[in-house]
Amino acid sequence: MARSIYPKNAQKRVTSALKKMLAPYGFENARTDPLTMGGWQFSMETSEFVVIALQERAYATLGIYVGSKIRRKPRAHMRGPWFLELLRGYINGDQDHYETMTPREQLDWLQANIEQLLNTPFLNSDDLNTWAVKASRRMFGQRPR
Repeated sequence: MARSIYPKNAQKRVTSALKKMLAPYGFENARTDPLTMGGWQFSMETSEFVVIALQERAYATLGIYVGSKIRRKPRAHMRGPWFLELLRGYINGDQDHYETMTPREQLDWLQANIEQLLNTPFLNSDDLNTWAVKASRRMFGQRPR
């Protein structure tokens, strides 16, 4: 099993920072759930949005995700929650998403862009979805369609 590259107190630091950052936007229902192999998942939500922090210790990753709880149209598949590294690449106009952002970089970027990210039409947009599919295909060595 791979060892985590994040300090043991990352969970407390990230969850505390998210609670403080998201409370002014009406987020509540903070909960932390253990995952297999020593990981954890923390989530906060409003009636419209969800923010998730997830650390998978087996893969030594910690990611923050933002999503809308509202479907783009009735009975449509849910889109997201979107990984911040993916959203950052899209917003910056890059061809691909960022491959690595430290937990601190993710928190700072979320804080700087939270107004733009808490936007259901943006999170459900066809442009974002199409861009994400192409970026993911490139990341895995496949030709974008």
